[in-house]
Amino acid sequence: MQVVRRLSVVFGVAIVMTAACARQGTDVPDTSAGGDVPGAGADVRSASDLRAEMTRLEERARALAKVDGCDSVGECKAAPVGERACGGPREYIVYCAVSTDEAALLATLDTLKRTEMRLNEIERAVSTCEYRLPPDLEVVGGSCRVRE
Repeated sequence: MQVVRRLSVVFGVAIVMTAACARQGTDVPDTSAGGDVPGAGADVRSASDLRAEMTRLEERARALAKVDGCDSVGECKAAPVGERACGGPREYIVYCAVSTDEAALLATLDTLKRTEMRLNEIERAVSTCEYRLPPDLEVVGGSCRVRE
C-alpha cells in the first residue's frame, strides 16, 4: 500500500510537470518593446532590463549567503535560485543559517524568482521539465557545502 501511494505521488507530479510543459506554447504578448500586458501589473521592463536585474539580484544573493559559521549540518540550508520556464529552480544556493541574514537572502531570491518568471513570459522560454531536488549538505571545517 505504501508503494502504491508513493507511485501515485510520483505519477501525479509527472502529470503536473507535463501539463506545465505543454503550456509553454501558449500565446504571451511580447512586451520587450515596452507594451503593457493585461493582468501583468505594471511590469513593462524590457528583456534586457530584466536580465540586468536578475544579474544584480543573483550577485546580491550570493553576497548575502554566508557558508561559514556552522557547527552542524542542521544549521546549513540550500535555497532555490531562479525559476526555469517549466517551473522549479535553476539551482540551489548553500548557506549557513547562523551567519546569514536569512530574511534578506530569501527576499532577494523571491524577487529574483519573480523577475525570471516575467522574463520567461516575455521570451516565451522553454526548459526541461525535470524536478531539481535540493542538494545534500555537509559541514567541513565550520563551512556548509554540497556533499560530494
